[in-house]
Amino acid sequence: MDPSSKGFQICLLIVLCLMLFGNYWNYDTPTGIESQLEADFDITKEQYLALYAVYNYPSIIMPFVFGMLGDRIGPAPAAAISAGVNFSRYILTHTHTHTHIYIYIYIYIY
Repeated sequence: MDPSSKGFQICLLIVLCLMLFGNYWNYDTPTGIESQLEADFDITKEQYLALYAVYNYPSIIMPFVFGMLGDRIGPAPAAAISAGVNFSRYILTHTHTHTHIYIYIYIYIY
């Protein structure tokens, strides 16, 4: 498919929009289980927010790390590794949500 064709550009736009949606879905999932975590772990809202901050700190660092990694090994392998890291975070979060396996860093709160 020719990258300058209208069909390719529309497909690319749709894929990028879905990727952005998935990114927000992945990073905002813990807000949906806030009350469950607070009840199960008997923590306050401030402690939950500290846990949520720890969950999101990698989101600040990852673009720099994977940008440098992309310069060293190329953009395609770096993108694949980045997608794998994000997917593993998604799986870990949803494993807790659906099976009540607590994987979170409980020690950090106290």
